[in-house]
Amino acid sequence: MHYLSGYASIPFRWLYLMVLLTGLVCLSASLPDEHIERLRSVKSETITYQRDLAVHFDALDTLIQKYNVEDKDWMLAVFDKGMALNDSLSHSVFWSYYVLLYKAERYEEALKFSNTLIEYSENNGFNVSGDFYVEAGLLYSNEGDYTKQFEYFDKAQQAYLRDSSENITYALSTTGNLYEEVGNYDKAMELHLKALEYAEGMKNEHAKYYNITNKYLSIATLSDKQGDHTIAKEYFHKAVKFGEKQNNLDLRLYVYSLFIKYLIQQGDAATGEVIDAAIKFREDNAGQFKSEYLSYLNLNISNYGLKYNKQDLLIEPEELLNATLTNETKREIYTYASDYYSLRNNLKKTLEYKTLKEEVTILELEKLRASTERLVLGRDEIFDLQNQVKELEYENEMRNGILYFISTLMIMFTLFVVMLFRDNYRIKELNNDIASKKEKIVGHYEELERIAYVMTHDLKEPANTIKSFTELIQKKHLGELNPKTNQLFDVVQKTSSSMINTIGMLHNYLLVGITSDLGVVNTDEVYNEVLTNLAGVIRENNVVTKKNVKLPTLNAYRSDLVKLFQSIMSNAIKYSHPKRTPEIIVDYIDQPHHHCFSISDNGIGISQEKQTQIFDLFKRLHLKEEIDGSGIGLANARKIAELHNGELWVESEVGYGSTFFFTISKTLEG
Repeated sequence: MHYLSGYASIPFRWLYLMVLLTGLVCLSASLPDEHIERLRSVKSETITYQRDLAVHFDALDTLIQKYNVEDKDWMLAVFDKGMALNDSLSHSVFWSYYVLLYKAERYEEALKFSNTLIEYSENNGFNVSGDFYVEAGLLYSNEGDYTKQFEYFDKAQQAYLRDSSENITYALSTTGNLYEEVGNYDKAMELHLKALEYAEGMKNEHAKYYNITNKYLSIATLSDKQGDHTIAKEYFHKAVKFGEKQNNLDLRLYVYSLFIKYLIQQGDAATGEVIDAAIKFREDNAGQFKSEYLSYLNLNISNYGLKYNKQDLLIEPEELLNATLTNETKREIYTYASDYYSLRNNLKKTLEYKTLKEEVTILELEKLRASTERLVLGRDEIFDLQNQVKELEYENEMRNGILYFISTLMIMFTLFVVMLFRDNYRIKELNNDIASKKEKIVGHYEELERIAYVMTHDLKEPANTIKSFTELIQKKHLGELNPKTNQLFDVVQKTSSSMINTIGMLHNYLLVGITSDLGVVNTDEVYNEVLTNLAGVIRENNVVTKKNVKLPTLNAYRSDLVKLFQSIMSNAIKYSHPKRTPEIIVDYIDQPHHHCFSISDNGIGISQEKQTQIFDLFKRLHLKEEIDGSGIGLANARKIAELHNGELWVESEVGYGSTFFFTISKTLEG
């Protein structure tokens, strides 16, 4: 009673209102669950016509967008039903569902879902939003699939142009970033400048300033890579200025991060002022940044402190790490951490972070290796296309001959006019088919060159860095490291060297026939060049070389032919018999349609069942500890022989040596 006495003076109508409001609050608290169940009740309703689909689409869209609730089975069932009824599937629910999958980091499901939607829409003539193409292309970047990225980014641009969408800025930017990644800076700059033009014409101010800031940042970083530091610094300043006009705090923080990183690299005196501005911005907006952006700013400020011995700016490496970082950012943090602990003479921590950096690098290498294997398969498709083109050209020549014959008899045989028109139409079809296939081959070649550049640059650089750092640590701490640690460093160096060699061999494999031209080649000169290239290893192993006959002059790809001879002869030295002086004999047989060369040795030989396996990519018959090698050399040699419309094979007996034969067609035309 005591606790209720205070309410005696409250008028009855106010008490009534309080009770009513309390009831409404309780009711509203229970509404979401009830509403969700009401929406889910739609699931049991039959879908017979397209109008029924709309009810299900609306219910699913509300569940996802308003309540963040997923009913996967229902969503996919309605999706399948929509395709069965030939619906356009243009409802917003599909984008809502894609966003839900992406935010949950279910990238494989998101890619499969968007690809199914894209394929269905394209096959049925329905328009697909450019957003789906861009997002699918970005997801393919996780797999290192540059082919799909270029294809989808191009389709995104076309879709945005079709829909007069301002999002074309996004498509141009992502394509520009991809060209930048594969080293085509001129094309990347062209696309970023074009994206900037579209951004400057946007009507919504927040979107306009956000996109302009992004474009200034892209142009600044790209100008830095091109060596134009005046332009780079100018656009960094512009990015900072326009960043203040848009609402995304993370973007402003990222602009500061990249600007500071650039200024540190240039040794610019203005670095301190920019860092002060960045720190003030960071403190004024504390708690409002995503962790990955905050970590990246702190990393770059710490790198400045490390470089100029400003201890107050240094941050413990462990404070920079979080689960949302990209592999590239992790590598930078691990580099900072190893330098940080090296200066503090903490060898254990230094090695720990160098190991982590190597592990991240290896993950990236594996991803790019998977992409390379897809490219190798694509390379085989190119040769198939070339053969098809040759067949079509031959058929075209035959039909041209028939056309000429028919035209001479036209006056006497008027009935042949019908055949003439029919053959003319077929010839046009063949010419169009040839042009289409040649265009596709050129596209494949250009892509292989782009990927080969990425492999040699982006893969060799981290491997070289690992090798250099391990050598540096061993020299710096000479006499301090125990034998076990020195042994581990030796393993890292050997592994890095092997990785660099394998990358180089794979690079050569991909570029067979691309980087050299067909022309007249003196194979005696080729043989002498190979002897010069192998002079060191020949002297070291006391190898006896002999050429039985004068070698011919023929049409061939000279640089590739050098690699073919050198690959077989270096293998003969590598697999020489331990109890015999190595001998290599080169011979030549003139055949009706081919030039046939043979290279014989007196080495350890190859068993019958393994004589075909040795030409397979990455196939090795010996452990790396026994005989070093990459498993690419003979696969590369076979590809070169096939490039010359020839073959490569071996005849061998274990313990008595091997003879490698390869042929080159006499009908190759330059």
